[in-house]
Amino acid sequence: AALGAGILLGVRSSIAPEVDDAFATAGLTHVIAISGWNIAIVAAIVMALVRPLGRTRGGKWTTAMAAVAAVGGYVLLTGASPSVVRAALMAGAMLVGRLGGSRAHATSALGLAALVMLLVAPAVLWDVGFQLSLLATAGLIWFGGGIEACLGRWPAWLREPVALTLAAQLTTLPVILVNFERLSLVAPLSNVLVVPLVPLAMLGSAAAAAAGVVIGSIPATPIGDAVAWFLGGAAWLVLRGMIAVGQATAALPLAAVD
Repeated sequence: AALGAGILLGVRSSIAPEVDDAFATAGLTHVIAISGWNIAIVAAIVMALVRPLGRTRGGKWTTAMAAVAAVGGYVLLTGASPSVVRAALMAGAMLVGRLGGSRAHATSALGLAALVMLLVAPAVLWDVGFQLSLLATAGLIWFGGGIEACLGRWPAWLREPVALTLAAQLTTLPVILVNFERLSLVAPLSNVLVVPLVPLAMLGSAAAAAAGVVIGSIPATPIGDAVAWFLGGAAWLVLRGMIAVGQATAALPLAAVD
């Protein structure tokens, strides 16, 4: 439950220390913090739901605006902290780049998002979270496609997470080494196994939380109990799998080096 709250809402205070340590060693800390990845998942789900609108005139922009509205609501739901706003801006830059259809558009949008943040709060330049978000997003834009092309013979389910992990690590490595003084050598492996589960974990945790609110406000019934057990159990299964992978990869020899 604590991991689900961390993935869905960025609430990390209740996560067990051993799970937190294992995720740090395995290079999975980004999973339990609201980042552009979480917001991109929200945007992707909404865009998939409103995809039929894309066939109408101006539909591409209609679906994009629906995604922007959903992201805005998600930002408010998670408390609109500076880190969440930063992640939303970075994800927005990627969305604009996707609509523009080129890496140049994405790079320009990313630069604009960074400029807006620096004009509003110049001190954010020295914030490690800002540096990591900016560099990771830049890495995805600049190197993600190239690395994925180099892995062309790999299956798609394996090729994409490996390429994105390596692209993000490539550009964030200097900041990580200077600030955290630890390098995770198993991050590509752990991310390949865990990243595909993140959307399922978000959906499962959200469904279980919503069901808990509704079922808790009405008299207990066998049907309500069955729904609660089914949704809660589905979320538990995915989250337990993520914890198992994180702890197993963190336990490997030389999983991380100082």
